[in-house]
Amino acid sequence: MNIAPDPRRRAQVGAYAPAFGGRRSRSVGATPRRPITSSPLAPTSSPQSAFPGAQAAGTYRPVQKLSPRPIYKHRPPEPRKPRRKPVRRRVSPWIHGIRLLILGIGMSAIAGTVLSVLNPSRQELAANDSDGQPAAGGASQLNALVAAPESGRSLMSSLQPGQEMSSLSQDIQDITEAYPDLNPGVFVYDLDTGNYVNVNGTTPFSAASTIKIPILIAFFQDVESGALNPDEILIMEEEDVASGSGNMQLQAVGTEFTALEVASEMIITSDNTATNMLIRRLGGMERLNERFRAWGLRHTALRNLLPDLEGTNSTSPKELAELMALISREELLSGRSRDRLLHIMRRTQTNTLLPQGLSSDATIFHKTGDIGTMLGDAGLVDVPNGKRYAIAVQVQRPHNDTRAHEIIRRVSSQVYSVMEDASLNPSQSPARGGSDSSDTDRLNSEDDSGAASSNFEAD
Repeated sequence: MNIAPDPRRRAQVGAYAPAFGGRRSRSVGATPRRPITSSPLAPTSSPQSAFPGAQAAGTYRPVQKLSPRPIYKHRPPEPRKPRRKPVRRRVSPWIHGIRLLILGIGMSAIAGTVLSVLNPSRQELAANDSDGQPAAGGASQLNALVAAPESGRSLMSSLQPGQEMSSLSQDIQDITEAYPDLNPGVFVYDLDTGNYVNVNGTTPFSAASTIKIPILIAFFQDVESGALNPDEILIMEEEDVASGSGNMQLQAVGTEFTALEVASEMIITSDNTATNMLIRRLGGMERLNERFRAWGLRHTALRNLLPDLEGTNSTSPKELAELMALISREELLSGRSRDRLLHIMRRTQTNTLLPQGLSSDATIFHKTGDIGTMLGDAGLVDVPNGKRYAIAVQVQRPHNDTRAHEIIRRVSSQVYSVMEDASLNPSQSPARGGSDSSDTDRLNSEDDSGAASSNFEAD
């Protein structure tokens, strides 16, 4: 039901209501309030409505009170402390000298490394021609490879050489002149008197397997120092396997041997695989060459692993004989290590060279070397009259020329006959050092059970 508004009530209310934006009073008799037009809450729209008779409602904006911005009290910056200037301490002139010395040593080491890399001695000899003959100029190339270093004490200086045995030297020259197309070198040293024979003995030759003599000495030096145990197990690696002498090459890669077995096979059967194993165990070729130079050797050097058929490894008859003499005099090894080394060298299986010129009651400790272009043998010989001498013979030859065997046998026989006829002067015996004939007899009577199998093929 629609109830019509009372027109009187509407008129009463409209009389008291404000024209715009006012509030209606709760009581009818209340005084109407006037709109405050100057207030910030005054209406923003026109008091007149768009429709006649409509009451316009005022719209007011609330005033936002902004909080005052806080005032921060900054701490005044602390005054910076003045930096102290670094005080340079006065360096002693000795410190400067030490620094310069260290710098000089470093530069020398760098220069030495560069020179060693560029050293022409590392280059190989010219390859042999198709007929197997050495290329022309091979001897001169070998001489260039073994150019003497600027420094290095000669081993002969510690051996106190005596006089040259001119008569024996002439006999040897007569022998060699019968083979004009062969180039032999001979050096003999009498350990009792210091007298010597030098026929082309300082000329460098391809070493072949005679290079195994200084390697064996280095082995026993490491045994003495404790750097190597003779019972240490060495494992044959693929890079060690070499053709030529010895049967270790027939064993499977990974086969184990004691270090003493390897050293023994290197000499007794001239096993090339054993030699390469020992070279690797002793630190490599360059490390061994450094030791050879420290001994005073000028021509003895390793440049290739065995078998080195090109003949790049080198030595000379004089240096081989000097090494054997120094072994006898305990210059490079102690007496015990010397005896063990000689015990191995006494069992060398190739006895077709120097031993052929000796009597049956003589004793020889030696090592041979044989490649197409060179044949050699070096060792110590004990004569029944008590004398001992060192001898080394090397012959450069046309490829596998068997006349080189004849030269070595004839030279050995001539030297032995002279030494056999010579009398031993007891006052001179200490000069030779080393073991005497009684030691030789003891070595000859030792059990050979420690030797390797005799089925190995010698060089």
